[in-house]
Amino acid sequence: MSFSILHTGHVEIRAVDLERARGFYVDVLGMVETEREPGRIYLRGIDDPFHHCLTLRKANSPGLGHYGLRVSSSGDLDALEELHKKKGILTRKIPAGHEKGQGEALRVEDPAGFPVEFYHDMDRADILVGKAAYRQGIEITRIDHVTNCTPETKKEFDYYTSALGFAFSSYRINDKGVIDRMFLRRKENTHDLGFQNQPGPRNRHFALWVKDWPSIIRACDTLTMSGLKDKIEYGPGRHTPFDFAVYLHDTEGNRVELYHDERMFIDPEYSVVQRAQANVGGQVSFPFWGMPAPESYIYDQLPVESIIDGSLKPSTPEIRGDSSLTESSLLPRM
Repeated sequence: MSFSILHTGHVEIRAVDLERARGFYVDVLGMVETEREPGRIYLRGIDDPFHHCLTLRKANSPGLGHYGLRVSSSGDLDALEELHKKKGILTRKIPAGHEKGQGEALRVEDPAGFPVEFYHDMDRADILVGKAAYRQGIEITRIDHVTNCTPETKKEFDYYTSALGFAFSSYRINDKGVIDRMFLRRKENTHDLGFQNQPGPRNRHFALWVKDWPSIIRACDTLTMSGLKDKIEYGPGRHTPFDFAVYLHDTEGNRVELYHDERMFIDPEYSVVQRAQANVGGQVSFPFWGMPAPESYIYDQLPVESIIDGSLKPSTPEIRGDSSLTESSLLPRM
């Protein structure tokens, strides 16, 4: 490949009330405000060397604006534009400065309709780990991954692995023998992107990395003491023996996961299969231990924007059986 994708670098979410959303992420969770402009607030984690990893953008409802994948050089954007044009995939060039602190970018609509932005240049920022003046909340370190819902899991698997060079971390098989989730990575932890076989395109959540497992307990304590106990939707619990997580709703209705995982995938061939019993609606979550998923977590997903006009894309109401991934369809690639 004539380009290299490094990792999931930032996410833009929609916020009805920007100051209220800022209060949640900065005053309660401990993210850092880098800069703001009319209609946008740019945040980063304390171990983030770049201008932002989370953008709050004024809108009339919650949802996902786009997620950004950082590439190894600005020249990669030309190669990615050529690739997507050959595939007939919708693209849009984003000029430098359209997002504060960020250089030129390429935004595409992936085969399942998700808004993806490729970028390299972004202003540097101070790493704040260990600086007492910034010790507040639970000290979010960085963005980690994005998980989406789509009935087009086979298309997404082919696109991200064959066209973009993502490695295959793991997948889960439900009691019908269908892969209900898959996890893909470019960096060396468990995943940069996850896809669940559900109606879409919809965003399930984005994840913020915390420095250790006790930080998640502190987050729940902090939310409770801040009068936001009702924002804890699911967990804490463990997906595997290696991780710990909790799912929250922010004040605007977006779902965010606080996450820490000790597993590393240092070889590209390494992948994991999980077989677990379903708990709600045929879906599986926290298969190691934790309370069963509430119905809101299973069924209430968030819309995503069009890369052209920012309108919210309609969701396919039913999962078509012929688009579902099965284990046999993946084995030749492993």
